[in-house]
Amino acid sequence: MLFSSGTASVVAAIDLTSQVTDVLPVANGGSGANSLTDGGILLGSGTGAITATARPTDGQILIGDTGADPVLATLTAGSGISITNAAGAVTITNTGGGFTGSASYTNGAGTNVQVALPTGSSTTVGFTAQVMMNDDTAANSALVEISGLITRSSGAPLAPTLDFILVPGTDGDKVSVGTGGSGNLQIDIAAPSGDGQVYVNVTYVQG
Repeated sequence: MLFSSGTASVVAAIDLTSQVTDVLPVANGGSGANSLTDGGILLGSGTGAITATARPTDGQILIGDTGADPVLATLTAGSGISITNAAGAVTITNTGGGFTGSASYTNGAGTNVQVALPTGSSTTVGFTAQVMMNDDTAANSALVEISGLITRSSGAPLAPTLDFILVPGTDGDKVSVGTGGSGNLQIDIAAPSGDGQVYVNVTYVQG
């Protein structure tokens, strides 16, 4: 039933544009607000009025806050990680750690594992590589740690490197640093004593 100027009439629906004044509350299907931040993210408040965050800046995302409204914030980079914020984009790049590679090897046959360098501007890159030779014969297995510098443009090692055979398996002395080509660290395995799998984990230091 709709009353207009003392006249009652039956209508199928109320026109919210012309027949409702003031703000329609949430409990009645409205927003409870008469304006919202342009470009903001809407936040519910139960039966209270809907609110909006500020317009997010480049790289900002909505992050939960237990017992309170979520907040806009950018991500924080941890060790070995860089974060680049742009309009409508967040780019996360590994800059220092967690680079891995692996390969199978067979008795007497040389092989190599290449691990890509992270993007950077320095002409040389420092590295520490842990190399595990997991041989089918346990006594041949070894864990070797090598630290040194390589040239970014060619992947060539700069002598000397610092080598530690942490587990003195027969294959430990078969590990060395080769030339991996532009943007790569190469670990060479020379004529291992058995069959197995080599696993490489590298941490880089660079500019």
